[in-house]
Amino acid sequence: MASYIQEIPRKIFFDGDSLFATSGVGNLRTNESVKACYNSLTGAKPVPSYNAVSAKTVAQLISDFPTKIGQWSKPNDIVVCNAATNSLGSLQNPTTVFNEISDYVDLVKSYGLKIVYVTMTARTIAYANMEADRLTLNISIRNLSTLDGVGDAGANTLFDSVADTSNATYYTDGLHMTSAGSTIYGQSITPAIQPLL
Repeated sequence: MASYIQEIPRKIFFDGDSLFATSGVGNLRTNESVKACYNSLTGAKPVPSYNAVSAKTVAQLISDFPTKIGQWSKPNDIVVCNAATNSLGSLQNPTTVFNEISDYVDLVKSYGLKIVYVTMTARTIAYANMEADRLTLNISIRNLSTLDGVGDAGANTLFDSVADTSNATYYTDGLHMTSAGSTIYGQSITPAIQPLL
């Protein structure tokens, strides 16, 4: 008698902070960034999954990863992560934040997963050198060789300077984005994911 093994479809996990979350709880149905990113993908799409929670730091994501994503994943699933804002705001040191991002990426890769990391968009200044530190951090992310892709939202001309954060079309409060801003943010990540499908 023949036996059949049903293949579990690949998944795409959206991990990170409030730019992938809605009111701290978000899900695929309500988060405009995730919807726009996912809907812009073409061809066969992985099954979406969700772990983003408002105000998460990279260190918290590392701690949560084994139970929130790792145990539910299989090799070649994709993780898309956007966390940096909360870490940089609290640590005020781009080198320390980058080291945490590198550790996160190494953890994701240890599960045999693909990883796309999203560069940090401009935000209102939380401390004196924050904008310079954000730019430094984004350069480091773009040059991180262990990544499978960089979702370069931080290079989008709508989100790449502190002056942009006062544009009420795209930002609600200088940090979080409107529906229009979230849609463009999500679409700007898609080109980094598409080659991994």
